[in-house]
Order: sequence, then structure tokens, then C-alpha cells
Amino acid sequence: MQLAVSETGQGQTLLFFNGGGATQVSWKRIIGALKGQYRLVTFDFRNHGKTTTSRSTSLESFLTDAEVMMDKVASDRPILVGWSLGADLAVWYAASHPGRVAGLFLIDGALPVNLVSDPDDVRRRQKLPGSKVSVPDETRRCGERAVNSLRVCI
Repeated sequence: MQLAVSETGQGQTLLFFNGGGATQVSWKRIIGALKGQYRLVTFDFRNHGKTTTSRSTSLESFLTDAEVMMDKVASDRPILVGWSLGADLAVWYAASHPGRVAGLFLIDGALPVNLVSDPDDVRRRQKLPGSKVSVPDETRRCGERAVNSLRVCI
């Protein structure tokens, strides 16, 4: 499988994670506004846009795509910019790879950030038969939370 990637600029890297069903074209206006200030990297997840197709469309496979992109750009600890599904993937990635991300900018994600404050605990709870992860009311309000020393707004 080959991911379609676009890159422009120099400086602090912003790596953009698209929403489900969206492509890197979705970031065109934002890239235009930020051009010249940052190194801007966009890509299409598997089965999206110009990326080749794959039979696997699980959350884990999209996280693998994110890991491939991070291996490509992580030398300078990028800021992850995620929208919708991309926001959820950015949080999962940052929580399970402490120190590899400089920050998160999340737009309209569905995943409450506190669910991944301890990725090992979440993995344990997901493996229990019939287990459910509850979302406390406090996570539904917008406020800053720390996730492995990253500051994010949920």
C-alpha cells in the first residue's frame, strides 16, 4: 500500500489527519493560510483519495497509516492537526507514543480525551468480555486536559 502525501514549507511540522471519507484536499484553504509559516504535511489514509486501496479499514489500520506518516516526519516532533476521525486518531497516537508529538490541534473529534489518558488501561478494558467504557459528564464540557503532557481541548 502507498500513501498519497503532499508536503510544503519549512519550520515546525504540522501533520494533518483527515476525517473519515475525506482527503487531503479538505485542508486546501488552511494550507493556503499557513503557507510560509510551517512545514505542512497532508496525506490520504488508506482507501481515501489518491492512496492505494486496502482490504483493511479498521481503526487499527488507520493508526498504522498514522504511524507510517509519523515515522516519515517525527524527527522534529510535529504538531498533529486532526479533524473528526483524524482528531480521534491523533489523540490515540499521541497517547500511545509519548514524546513523539509536540502538540495536538483537534477539530470536532468524537473521542473524549480522558479515555486515552492511560492507553494501557483502555486496552485492558477493551479486552474484557462485555466491558464498556463510560464517559464521565465532565469530559463533555470543553476544557483543557493533559494527555501525556500534551495540552488539548475537548
